[in-house]
Amino acid sequence: MEAVYELQNDSATIASMQRGSREARPPVGLRATHGLIGSKEWWDNIKSGALKLHALSGLVSGFWPGQGGGGPAEFELRAADGTKSMWLCEMEPAAAERAFRLGRPVLVEFVLQELLFPLKGAHETKITVSISLGFAATPLSFGVRP
Repeated sequence: MEAVYELQNDSATIASMQRGSREARPPVGLRATHGLIGSKEWWDNIKSGALKLHALSGLVSGFWPGQGGGGPAEFELRAADGTKSMWLCEMEPAAAERAFRLGRPVLVEFVLQELLFPLKGAHETKITVSISLGFAATPLSFGVRP
């Protein structure tokens, strides 16, 4: 598996999420339950297991480059049990279209982060920590890349 996205290297997204936590106005914003997203405290809570890292693997079963091909690009992940979920590709749409080919194995690592204000009945959202593509869909264990 090759990591094509890692939140720890995405300073613009981290800064945006941190701003949303600090300057939240309904209906957006994330609760800093385990520290501010992207902070050392937040990463330490993931590493210790206090903030659970989830892994979802399967195959790319759909791809959408966004309106007019301008993004944000999304892909559909189909797990072995047949369940499907949608994820942002977290990369430029043209590059995403080359990377997220139908049938390609994919692994998404994420955490569940509480929202400051419920949104459409949800009290938490998935924050993507990493996306890997490759030939074997097996979890990578945060921080340890083969």
